[in-house]
This record gives sequence, C-alpha cells and structure tokens, in this order.
Amino acid sequence: MKQYNHHPWSTTPFLSNSENLNLQIGDRLWISDSSICNDILSINNFTYLTKAGNSHSFQPYTVFTKLFNFLPWLDKVIEESNPTFLTIGSKKWIEIFGKWYGYYLDLLKELDILVRVPYQDGSWFIIGEKSCQYRITNNYKNAKDLLLVQSNQPSTLKLKVGNNLNIHKKFKQAIKNSEIDFDSYLKEELLRLRRGGITSSQLKIRVNRILATYGNRKINKGENVDRIYHSFSNISKTARNHLVSPKSERYLEIDVSNCHPILLIILLNSQNLEIDKSYIDDVQSNNFYDQFIGVKGSYPKWLKSIKVYKKVYINLRNREEVKPEVFNAVLFDFKPNHPLAEKFKELYPITHESLCELDKRKEFTIAGRLQNIEASIFNKIVPKHSKHFFTLHDAIYYTDDRDSGTLRKRIGREFEKHGVKVKVKKGK
Repeated sequence: MKQYNHHPWSTTPFLSNSENLNLQIGDRLWISDSSICNDILSINNFTYLTKAGNSHSFQPYTVFTKLFNFLPWLDKVIEESNPTFLTIGSKKWIEIFGKWYGYYLDLLKELDILVRVPYQDGSWFIIGEKSCQYRITNNYKNAKDLLLVQSNQPSTLKLKVGNNLNIHKKFKQAIKNSEIDFDSYLKEELLRLRRGGITSSQLKIRVNRILATYGNRKINKGENVDRIYHSFSNISKTARNHLVSPKSERYLEIDVSNCHPILLIILLNSQNLEIDKSYIDDVQSNNFYDQFIGVKGSYPKWLKSIKVYKKVYINLRNREEVKPEVFNAVLFDFKPNHPLAEKFKELYPITHESLCELDKRKEFTIAGRLQNIEASIFNKIVPKHSKHFFTLHDAIYYTDDRDSGTLRKRIGREFEKHGVKVKVKKGK
C-alpha cells in the first residue's frame, strides 16, 4: 500500500492484491489505472485563476473526489460507444464538477485524459448551436494496470432519502446497512475475467459501481416518474447475488416474467388504444422476445483487432441479446425506423399503430408511463416477515422465505386489477 503523506489517501495494486483489500463501509473507494491514479494524487496546484483575473482555491479532498468520480462516468462512455470525440456542454460540466469546472478541465488536459479540440471547420463552439468538443486521449484509453484508491479520511455512512418520499423503514434500513460480500463477488468476477467473459475495462466499471456503495447511500425517485432508485439499482445482478442484509441474511428475489411487455398492455388499455390478440398471446405465453431472434440489432461486440467493445449491427441470437434491444427500440425509446420496431410492426400492426399514436402525446414518454404503472404496483408492497427488503423496478428483494407465497399472490392480484395475468417467478 502506498501512502500519500500530504493527503489522507492511499493506493493498493488491485488485481495482484485482490484477496487482501481492506475495504470499510463509509470509505470513499475507486479503482482506476495506476498511472492516472498516481498523477491525480500528485496534483499540487489547488488554485484556479479565471480569465477575469480572480482566483479560487480548492480543498485537495474535493478535487480528488470529483476527479475520481468523473473517471467511472468516462469509462462508461468509452465502453458504450468508444467515441473518438465527445461533445459536452457547460450544463453537463457544471453537473459533474460545479461552476468552477474550468479548473477541472485544465487538470484533465494536464493529466492527458481529455483535451479540448476544434471541429473540422475550425470552430470551437457556437452558443446555442454546438458545445465544445473533446478528445479522449490514447494515454487514458490504453491504460491497463488497476489501483484501488482509498480515502482514509474518517466518515460515517449516511442515507439520503429524496424529498417527499414515503419509504418504509425496513426498505430504508436495507439500503443503508446491507453490504456486498466483496470477497466472494470479486472471486466470481475474476474467474469470469480469466475465462474471457468480461474485459478488464468491464471489470473496472462493475467494481466501481460496487465501491460507490461504500460511501453514502441514497433513495430517490426518477425524474418525472414514480419509479424508485437507490444505491443498489446500478449494480449487476451478479453483485446483488452477493448482497447481505444487516442480519447477515442473503436476499431472495421475486419478479414478473415479461413485465414490461405486459405493462404495455395495461397502458394501451388505459388509453383505449387497440392491441393485437397475437401480441397478448405471445406476451402471456412467454414467447414475445423469441419473435425477434434473428432480427438485426445493435449489440456490443468485442473487436479483438482494436481491443474495444463497439456497437455493431448483428443478427440477435437469443433472448438475452433481444431483450435490451426491444427496450431500446420499442418499449422505452420508440424508434419506428429501427429494425426491431419494423419487425414489431410486421408482427403486431395494430399495437404498432397504437404505439405511434401514444408517441405523439408528449405530456409523458412511453417509458415514463410504463414506469409509473410499474411503480403503482410495486412501491406499495411490503413483505410481512422479512426484516429487510427493497424493490428494484419489477422485482422485490427480501430476506424471509415465508413471504414468498404471499408476495407471489399479492403481485398477481395487483396485475389482475388491471385485467392481466402474470407469471411471478422466484429467483435463485
């Protein structure tokens, strides 16, 4: 472990020391590339001189925290699309770094992470038309060795609940005090890494999502929707399988098969819009996603020659590949010209026409409407026997198996109120 005497920070090689990591709830933790981490923690200029000649000083802890929080966001952007250039406006920079974002942009340039570049026509930006453009450097994209960065500044875990949110105390205690069995989780992910199931870049993104839960926890509603989000919403299903309650109990899971295609039936019925009988039959017989196997969709593919994931159009081979594409093109972001939306029109022309009509009504998005119906069902369900529980969209995580039968019946009844039957399944 390397200590930084002038700051309460330390670093530890991550992969070579994965069995001896000293992680404490309340710590601020990240993993990133070793040279980048060391360069950030070696920053010694904490004063920003504006163009107007004014100066502003920053606390080292704040600077490091904001930079390390930014890197997982940048990693996600690279993983999703591997862009050569990023177009980012001042509003986004303020959201990430605050009003003094110019200081941080200077640091990102000095750190050889992100550099502002002109457009092909030589312009840098046009107010109200185009934002500044940035290039992610090869120095950052090609970095490999991972370091665990740890702030040794003492802190207490706190739970922040959004305004006007009425959250059951057992839900709040689950989010505040549950922990991921990090050792067992990491062993599973490292095995997947060695077998080629994930890349080191994907591992970095997944682990950083978990390390973020070691800091302060939160429960919020989505923007303009009633769906509940919390600190465990963004971690992988693999990670949730290693989640342990404050009573050291493993969580059980129960959810609804084909939930969002069923929610679409409820939504269209509520708006007096027509639906194909074949759509209802395919959804309720659990054959809906199978209809799109073989259709072209954009899917992340590992390109060995340049060692990155990139979205390419391929024939979708199974339900696991189909499902996110159906969400992307039909259920959550209706795109009439997408190959899957065109297949949807071929299969279910009446339902497609109703979707087009619904898409014209701009007071809510289709995704927002579906999420609100989902929330109206799941937000009010509380397991009786479980000491801790939380919801995750159309799933409920709970700790006492005596609740399993009651939850299955309760969820079924809630959907029956909307005129549909569902298959409620219990996870592993």
